[in-house]
Parts: sequence; structure tokens; C-alpha cells
Amino acid sequence: MQKVEVFQETSSDSLSLRVYEIGKKIGPTVYIQSSLHGAELQGTAVIHELILRLKSIEVSGTIRLAPAANPRSINQLSGPFTQGRFSPVTGDNWNRIFWDLANPAQKNNGGLDLKSFVSNHLNSDFLCIQKAYKNLIKEILKNKLCSEYGVSESKALAYTLQGLAADADYVLDLHTGSKAVRYLYVPIHCRESAKAFFMPCNLLVPLEFGNAFDEASFMPWVHLTNTFKEAGRNIPLQFESYTVELGSEETISLHDAKVDAERILNWLGSKGIIKYETPYSFPTPMACHLKDYKSYFAPSGGLMDFCVEPGDTINKGQILGNLLKLDKIGTDSAIVPIQSNAYGILVSRASSSNCHSGSEVFLVMENPEPL
Repeated sequence: MQKVEVFQETSSDSLSLRVYEIGKKIGPTVYIQSSLHGAELQGTAVIHELILRLKSIEVSGTIRLAPAANPRSINQLSGPFTQGRFSPVTGDNWNRIFWDLANPAQKNNGGLDLKSFVSNHLNSDFLCIQKAYKNLIKEILKNKLCSEYGVSESKALAYTLQGLAADADYVLDLHTGSKAVRYLYVPIHCRESAKAFFMPCNLLVPLEFGNAFDEASFMPWVHLTNTFKEAGRNIPLQFESYTVELGSEETISLHDAKVDAERILNWLGSKGIIKYETPYSFPTPMACHLKDYKSYFAPSGGLMDFCVEPGDTINKGQILGNLLKLDKIGTDSAIVPIQSNAYGILVSRASSSNCHSGSEVFLVMENPEPL
């Protein structure tokens, strides 16, 4: 039976965070977190299931798990609903607060001096480079938390979570959509590796920074690889980081958590972290590039009658929903159909039929192909 330890527990007036570890601490490190957005709850149930399963599986390395990574957002309730996407103090989206600390533009903001690091390690072996780089990232984040001017609530969380992942080789950030199928954000260099998740839908993302946690985790390694290349040496881009979308917000399913955990365990097995291969049979994963992930917005305010559900294959011209315009009630022009512009797969839709003009109501993978 594997021992599960409390790796870290912090408590303050706005942050109480418990992190677990399992494994032998020799080998790769995996960091998995959930509930960065407070209403996105399924990941916490999945981490619970993972901990139960991993107790009886030998881990070659370390798996670190934060089942409630943002306690502030989980407790942000308004009536029966969780308003946990934005900080009530700063207004920041909790998953757009992270720091691209190795970007050369951040050097004068306390960021990493990448050219000096590469110069000092140009002839070092790769394992030495990895260890030194992780330690440097950890130190920089620690320094940011100790600013003599103080740190905003959202930035304190950002630096804390990035610090928890600083020594990781693999990062999973568990989220959900509004009303959504299971899907995965896949950095383009991880396409082959991502097949082991068997996620129904996969979005292939470029190696760019948009302030999200998965990007803040892999971008330092992208910058490192590029800077070494500029200095005349090629080093591998081995770091992997994913945003894992586990269905719909504001609800959990312990039954589905077992299936979700199977996907993650199978992927861990494919990386050699554990000896495991799922007995489950999953459909062929489908994928599209991020540029083909299209949002449909309500042309006016009203009430949407949804005609398709997440996971449905849709054809060009198919009606996705019918909008009942409130200012046209009782007239022949009250119903406005929303039609698909192309063949694709519906990944997510709004959870509420009540929509304003410009509300995002459908998210569609166009030009899907096998992952």
C-alpha cells in the first residue's frame, strides 16, 4: 500500500491549501490540480479517485495533487451558484493570472535571466540543466511572494501554484466547461503523447502564452529550448502540460470520476510513471487546431432552445439552437435559428438558456480529424 503524505498545507485569511504527494521521490514529478475555477468541480472528484487508486499502484517518481487549488473561488457562492471564475477582489479571471517568467521581457520584472542561465550551462548535461532550471524557477517564484510591497490576492495564488509545479516534468490542470464533453488542450509538441488520454475531443494549441496555468508551466521550457538553439545547442522539449476538461460545471459524478481517472492512469502508464494500461475501450480521439475551434455568439438577447448537445456531430446548415427574442414575443419574427457554418463536433454550449446579445452559446471543433 502506497503512503499518501501531505506535501504542503498553507493557511491565511484568504488561502487554505492542502497538497498531497504519493510516490518514491525518485524519478519524474507529476503535478495535478483542480478547481482553479470554483464552479468546475469534477476534477476534485477525479483526484479523490486517483488517490484511492494510486495507493495500490507503485509510482516510479512523485505525483503531487492539489484537489482544491483555489479555495477562495470554491467558496464564492451567490445563491445556489458558484461565481468562482473571477476574483471578487481584483476582477481577474483565475486562469488568466499566471506569469511567463522566462520571457525575456520579464527580466526587469524579477523574471529569469535566460541568456545568463544558458551561457552558464551551455556545456552541461541535460539532467543537470533540468535540475538547475527547476531550482531557479522555484527561487524566482518564492522571491515574488516575498515582495516588500506586498502581493495581490490573485498574484499570490498564481505564484503559489506555479511554485508547486516548479519541479514538475508533467502538469495537468483539471477544469470543466459550461455544458461540455470531455476534451483536452494539447500543446502541439504533445500530440502523440496525448493519445493515451483517449479524450473524445482534443484542441491542438500553439506554443504561445495566454496567461493560463498550462501555458505558464510549459512556456519556460519553450523559452529555454529556443535560447539554447540560439546559442548553438539543441536540447529536447520534454516538458508536457495540459488543461484537462472534464465535462460540465457545478456538478460532480463519482461514477464518471472513475472513468476520468482511468484516462489519467492510462496516460501516467504511457509515461512510465506507473505500470498501468486501462482495460477500458474508448472511441477514437478526434482533434482540431485551435484556429478551427469556433465560438458562436447570440445575435441578440433572448432565450435559447438548444437543439444539439455536447459530443454531437453537426453538419453545415444544421440548426444548433433557436433563440426566442424577448422583444418579439408573440410575433412571427420571435424565433431566430442559429445555424452551423461548417461540419464539426459540438464541444460545449452555454449552461443557461438565458443569453444576452454577444453571449458565447456554442463552441465547435471544425475540420475534426483523428488525433
